[in-house]
Amino acid sequence: MIKPINLIRRKYILPPVVCMYVPLIFDIKDPKWILLGSILNIFDSRRVRQEMAKQGIKPVKKSVMIFRIVLMAIFFSKDVSYVLRELREKPDLRKFAGVNRVPSNDELHRFMSRFSDKQFIDMVLRVLNIICTSRSRGKAWIVVDSTDIKVGFELASPEVYQKISRTKGV
Repeated sequence: MIKPINLIRRKYILPPVVCMYVPLIFDIKDPKWILLGSILNIFDSRRVRQEMAKQGIKPVKKSVMIFRIVLMAIFFSKDVSYVLRELREKPDLRKFAGVNRVPSNDELHRFMSRFSDKQFIDMVLRVLNIICTSRSRGKAWIVVDSTDIKVGFELASPEVYQKISRTKGV
């Protein structure tokens, strides 16, 4: 069998690949879902919402909903668009995530693109400081999970991405 070759780059042309994701099947007894539920419940506290408002992340109700969706995508290492699709199809998953109305892909990306990386990281660190209060005495144990977490969702449209890549010389 003769494989097609790209004459300009002298590389093989690969056929298009179909990606399949494992569906998000909600099970209240699964330890992963219990952990995710405790993470998502952090945003229910008044103090966390106040901190988000201090960071300039407004409207707070909409941002809580969107951060829950983004955290689910990060937690399961899925694309945000896939998590949105699963939330639209499964009402029990929407109820668990505390999402009443599932936003569109464009709406989510438009909302997240308003914040810089620094602002997002500052918000996450301040929320962690609220939750993890300091201890005055005794030994402190730090448990580190060294698995790689990949956050890869595009916040800009393809036109904006091309403009950014041209200015950076990528």
